[in-house]
Amino acid sequence: MIKKRSSTILRNNLKKCIDSMKMSPRQLAIKMKRSPAAVSRWLAGERDVSLEILDELSDVLDIKASDLINPKLKIKVEVKRIITIS
Repeated sequence: MIKKRSSTILRNNLKKCIDSMKMSPRQLAIKMKRSPAAVSRWLAGERDVSLEILDELSDVLDIKASDLINPKLKIKVEVKRIITIS
C-alpha cells in the first residue's frame, strides 16, 4: 500500500485529473471496470490504493503513475474553442 502522505497526494491529484477531464467518479469507475463505491472510497480516503490500482488509474487517465503521487503535479487543461458562424 502507499504511505499516508502519498495517499493524500494521490487522492488530491486524482480529483484534479478527473475534474480537468470533466469526468465523474462514476465514469472513472466504468472505465476501470470497478464499482463506483470503490472509486468514491479512494477519493474520500476511506480505502488505500494498491500499486495495481495506481497502475490502472494511470492507464485510464493517460498519466504516469509517478505523476499521480507527485506533490507538485500541475494539470494542464487544454481548452478547445468552438466557434459558430451564422
